[in-house]
Amino acid sequence: MHDTIEINNLTVNAIVGIYPQERITPQPLVFNITIETDLKQVALRRSLDNGLDYAAIAQDITDFTLATEPELLEPFAEEVANRILAHPAATGVTIHLTKPKAVENASSVGIRIYRSG
Repeated sequence: MHDTIEINNLTVNAIVGIYPQERITPQPLVFNITIETDLKQVALRRSLDNGLDYAAIAQDITDFTLATEPELLEPFAEEVANRILAHPAATGVTIHLTKPKAVENASSVGIRIYRSG
């Protein structure tokens, strides 16, 4: 599969982290997501029928993040990947998830995972 949809720098201000101070004040959580899918039929039909709606995916991730208030990035990224892969048109997903304010003197810290369906 060579076709992808990318959602870059989706920033959600949410409660995230395991430390007590992180459970009080929202902080930015930045998503960079690459979804493997076949874009040929969407292009030929000029329709999202059976395709992926990146705006809906971005909104779902935002809503899920705010509702979940994740503690650890690793299990949270797995849950996000599973939500995306639940769509039949998604065949693989890479999630790069960063916390820009997590470590002093670092621009960000984060994780990157790849999962396929």
